[in-house]
Amino acid sequence: MAVAKQLSDQVPEIPAQNFVLEPEGHGTAPVIGLGEIIAERLANEEAIIGCQMADNFIQDTDKFLKVLQVAAESAQNGKIVTLGIQPTFASTGFGYIEQGDLQQTVDGLDVFEAVRFKE
Repeated sequence: MAVAKQLSDQVPEIPAQNFVLEPEGHGTAPVIGLGEIIAERLANEEAIIGCQMADNFIQDTDKFLKVLQVAAESAQNGKIVTLGIQPTFASTGFGYIEQGDLQQTVDGLDVFEAVRFKE
């Protein structure tokens, strides 16, 4: 079964043609840029895009959906949004977000400024 079909089966409100999939990995930035170009061409108004890695394990899906909703609301206000988790161990495989000041609290979730990213 094609991956886009599997994704569409899991989230039927998103049409299969809206999923942008890499035939082979070329890194995160190129596929995000391609997604932005496609969204800009397809949308009648400004689009909000999301980039999710395929290897994440999300245990609390209800909370994750709430976080995505808050992120979408922030993006609608002209912000670029990144999601982060508190690391449990040091890893050179991931970058780190330096957390800045609290910007707002939405539905019990704190939204902070990202000061910088450190690889």
